[in-house]
Amino acid sequence: MSGKLILVTGSTGLLGSHLLYNLVSEGKNIRAIYRDRSKIQRTKEIFSYYCDDPDVLINKIEWVKANITDINQIDLALKDVAEIYHCAGVVSFNKKDKEKIMKTNVEGTANMVNLALAKNISKFCHVSSISSFGRPENSNSSIDESVQREENKRSSVYSTSKYLAELEVWRAIEEGLNAVIINPSTILGSGNWENGSSALFPRIRKGLSYYTEGINGFVDVRDVVLIMKTLMEKNIFRDQYILVSENLSFKELLFSISKNLDLKAPSIKANRAVSSIAWRLEKVRCFFTRSEPLITRESARIALDSQYYSNKKIKHLLQLDFIPIQNTIQKVSLDFLRPKGV
Repeated sequence: MSGKLILVTGSTGLLGSHLLYNLVSEGKNIRAIYRDRSKIQRTKEIFSYYCDDPDVLINKIEWVKANITDINQIDLALKDVAEIYHCAGVVSFNKKDKEKIMKTNVEGTANMVNLALAKNISKFCHVSSISSFGRPENSNSSIDESVQREENKRSSVYSTSKYLAELEVWRAIEEGLNAVIINPSTILGSGNWENGSSALFPRIRKGLSYYTEGINGFVDVRDVVLIMKTLMEKNIFRDQYILVSENLSFKELLFSISKNLDLKAPSIKANRAVSSIAWRLEKVRCFFTRSEPLITRESARIALDSQYYSNKKIKHLLQLDFIPIQNTIQKVSLDFLRPKGV
């Protein structure tokens, strides 16, 4: 493949896959890092939600097997690369994953920015998370980019890892890297149904009895992709931006998904006592089944907490209107119910 390349890490994840489609459909020269070739099939499925023949675009991508924690593999992957979209990361609220979370999210990001500096990469977009701002103990106002992180019992390992990763990017910026940081809220989008927020759709289809009234921020994956590309194209660096369309309760989210899937909505409100029992029972189930927990102590706490996030900074900068989350849920529900023909 001739010409300067755009490198995408985390290319088989939800955000990475949607970003890949957008870039390659515009005729960009793309190199995509993957760790498990079988997961490219998930990216192909996501492409199928946009076009009738995803293979044509999938085959235009240069796929490279590499792990961001292996500096030698990344060094080779960066040959002839001019721009990087760093989407890779481990999202987990299971404390047993602490070592993997910290190594991938912090050490992996340090590897990426260090090599980007060494190879004079011209543009770097780092995908962080709203979780990097932490969750203040006593705050009735919206979190914006000016908030100083507060370490407390509400801070998850994942949250800490994303904050420390950001510090690596800020350090690289001071050393001359043209980088921008985005902090998406919970991303909703079609595909990758086994993981993250997308797993809510099959979970609700199987039957979900409980809901919580905690509040969090949500954003459409298409908005995240658009903003990432716009920031890079407009050469907007040395700053960070919270990406959130709306702050919704988990009750509103679950009820809306249930309605769009034509299913019965959860009917039992889970308070702190119920949630405390739930994550403990899940821990016991996973011990005997040797499976990954659907609920952990940290995820249960997040589902009960209420936190609002402000999108004023990015809206003012780009003069954009976010896709309403109800529209997102309708689109994702339709894609989820489509026959899987890929």
